[in-house]
Amino acid sequence: MSKGIYDIEFFPAIDRQGKKADGKIGSEYPCWYLKGNIENEKEEIATEQRNLKRVSDRIGPFEKVKLLKTLKERETKVRDIVNSKPVLTGAQKDALSKEYKRLSDEIKNSLFDRSRMEFGRVDVREEAMRMSQGIISTDGRDELFKNLNIKIENGMISRNGAIKCWKILGQLLDENTDVENIRSDYNYGTNKLFQSLKDLIDQTG
Repeated sequence: MSKGIYDIEFFPAIDRQGKKADGKIGSEYPCWYLKGNIENEKEEIATEQRNLKRVSDRIGPFEKVKLLKTLKERETKVRDIVNSKPVLTGAQKDALSKEYKRLSDEIKNSLFDRSRMEFGRVDVREEAMRMSQGIISTDGRDELFKNLNIKIENGMISRNGAIKCWKILGQLLDENTDVENIRSDYNYGTNKLFQSLKDLIDQTG
């Protein structure tokens, strides 16, 4: 039987308490999602290896063995994190791509446009509500969002929850994960490059 999107293990054992497959998820994002952290750790390990090589003739054998063991453990941990990233089938990738696009549209529609944000013309209470309350539908895919560790209420999730899902899917699919890239520039789809002083006064009035 072919595997579907509900079979994807977004948060493997390495992200769970006790490193057990059924343990409670202990982080907001999976370890494999944090590319910057992974690359930084790789660079630090490489630096430590070079440093150890330079001073290997000046340290005792016991200390050298201890340092090598520590570096090996760090290398293994990084490798385990990288390997924990789900490998998608063609069908899974297609299905997640559609969901990623749907969430992109839903999130974009829920975001105040950039000009209103810049000019401070945003209803703070409305923005807080959109961020924390269920305003985006799971579209009947509750199981997918549960696997992504998102709170669901009556088939709805908050914008913050939707953004988290969108980011994780984007990372898996090598797509955009910066929400600012999908925020509209101006309300109603207008795209003025130059504005008159009167327009600016009207916007801020």
